[in-house]
Amino acid sequence: MTAKTPLGLGPTLAILVAGTAIGVAIGWLGRPADKGPDAEAIAVVDGVPIPRTHYERALAALQADRREPLSDEDRRHVLDRLIDEELLIAHALDMGLARRDRRVRAELVSAVVQAQLALAADESVGEDELRAFFERNKDWFTPVAKMRVWSMWWSAPDEATHAAALAEARRIREQVRDADDFARLRKAHADKEVAPLPDGLLPPHKIQQYIGPTATDTALAMRAGQVSEPIVTADGVRLVFVVERVDADPPAFENVVDEVVQERERRGGEEELRELLSRLREHATVTIDDGAGQ
Repeated sequence: MTAKTPLGLGPTLAILVAGTAIGVAIGWLGRPADKGPDAEAIAVVDGVPIPRTHYERALAALQADRREPLSDEDRRHVLDRLIDEELLIAHALDMGLARRDRRVRAELVSAVVQAQLALAADESVGEDELRAFFERNKDWFTPVAKMRVWSMWWSAPDEATHAAALAEARRIREQVRDADDFARLRKAHADKEVAPLPDGLLPPHKIQQYIGPTATDTALAMRAGQVSEPIVTADGVRLVFVVERVDADPPAFENVVDEVVQERERRGGEEELRELLSRLREHATVTIDDGAGQ
């Protein structure tokens, strides 16, 4: 059946754009595209099929908010909204929003990354392979008991100062070779913190209270004697230096099997993404300005 759809954006469609359709669309992000011929589509819009599975998901979502069964009018309303959504997506692509709008670009990149992670998660892995992965990466699954971490901080309350702080952090980092360098450069160049990180062996949860979760996670992934890349936050830029770390005893595989599965999937997804980017670069024509990256 072919039907014309209204071109005017009335209140119903405005509500759709603000809520339901966007919610459904976000719910689909990261899922592999439905496969099948047009015969499996509930509708075709300018040659683009709307998979019946999308329609059924939307019906299920609507039914979850209703006590009474959906009527034929409800079902047609859902179908019309999916058609309207496809028309708006096509119009957005025609407008170039996928390339010009930073939010849309970020959503698309996130969707591709999540799709690659899903490919790795779908792989069937036996216990022997998981145990081998655990043994190769036992340090990763061994918790840190305590760490001695030093921090260097530059306050940056706005965009202009953020850029300057980041440049300064990068410059200072290049000069750090050991703990003495870090201490000397911090005293000469970094801002004084209101609540500085205590100088001693501390558990991770205590370190997080002073420098936040992102910087703490960064430190946990580092070895003693390493300095981090600049860590950008909403109000400044930070460098951390791991002076000393005391790890706990390695856990038994049976106690961390869920974490092993998740970490293997994460690394597999990253590898899938690197391979995808490599293939895309091989078939792309990329021209870079001579002065770029200098």
